[in-house]
Amino acid sequence: MYIPPAKLDRRVSRLAFTLVELLVVLAILGILVAIVVPVVGNARASAQSSRCQTNLRQIALAVTMYGTEHKGDLVPMYYPKEEPHYPFSAAHWTALLAPYLGRSGSDKFFSYEDMPVYGCSTRPETWGYGYNYNWLSPWVGGAAPGQPSVRVVKRADVANPAGTVMFVDSYIPAGGDWRVFVRYPGFSGAQWSATSPDPYTIDFCHPGQTANVAWVDGHVSAERPNTSFTDDDSLWDLK
Repeated sequence: MYIPPAKLDRRVSRLAFTLVELLVVLAILGILVAIVVPVVGNARASAQSSRCQTNLRQIALAVTMYGTEHKGDLVPMYYPKEEPHYPFSAAHWTALLAPYLGRSGSDKFFSYEDMPVYGCSTRPETWGYGYNYNWLSPWVGGAAPGQPSVRVVKRADVANPAGTVMFVDSYIPAGGDWRVFVRYPGFSGAQWSATSPDPYTIDFCHPGQTANVAWVDGHVSAERPNTSFTDDDSLWDLK
């Protein structure tokens, strides 16, 4: 069918975008991207925090099972007659709890990939939860060679299990060695600053500037800085 050129031009013009319409579409797309990207990022961070809390619940349950087989003991930081300062020893709590987490007790863990349950996926390059060793596995100074250099604490010795920190997100600088303890807020010289923490102090790395905590009774919570969690050392003590 013959279509006069004038009518054809009008039909094409109705099907084509004008420059203004194209700019409007691009602007809308830009707004949608600006909205969606932060939402996706927040969702990912929340998912990582939830995974971290799941890890801590598994570790807390492993501590309970360890205690059932060891007359009510809390797992020591390392046990019983060795004193390695780094986590890659079969004497550390990492290996002592491994049998209750589906791994051999003789395993050594050199990276996050070796045992993801022992670290938070938020910062896998600095993996490692810290244990409240100062009260739950205190150092015994001057121990004779071959004698325990940490004191084993019974769960029954903890006056308030629901209010005593056991494990927490611990800050380790990128490339630093994971040490399996964390320094409590009042530790001499330790700065737990939420923005620039010292090594081996609390790491507030989750949404809302929170740190995930496993308490002695096994429950897990997210705690913030500048609250009783950082201002009250009794939350770390046995009393």
